[in-house]
Amino acid sequence: VPMVAFELPEGILLRAMDYTCTLFWTLDMPVSLITGYHDAGVLEMRPRQIARKYFRSWFFCDLLVICIDYLKFLTESGMADIVGLFRMSKVVRMVRLFRLFR
Repeated sequence: VPMVAFELPEGILLRAMDYTCTLFWTLDMPVSLITGYHDAGVLEMRPRQIARKYFRSWFFCDLLVICIDYLKFLTESGMADIVGLFRMSKVVRMVRLFRLFR
C-alpha cells in the first residue's frame, strides 16, 4: 500500500497488487460488520451494536477509498477521465494504511 504514494511505472505486478488491495478492502467492509470489539472491558458481539460502531467510525472512510479505487479502475479502462481524483486518492490511501496499523 505505501507504494501508491510514489509515481512508479505501471506493470503487471503493481496492477495485481492494486487489484488485490482493492479486493481486500472491499471484503473488509462486510467482515467489519461481524467483528466484535471491546467496550469498557466487555466483548461486544451484538450485530446491531457492531454495525452502529462501524458506521460511526470507519465505514465512510472505507467507502470513500473503495469508491475511489473503483473509479480509478473505470478510468484506466477508458470509461472516464478523472485525473485530479487520483492524486487525492493517494492521501486517502495513506489514511487506510494508518487504519491497517491501528
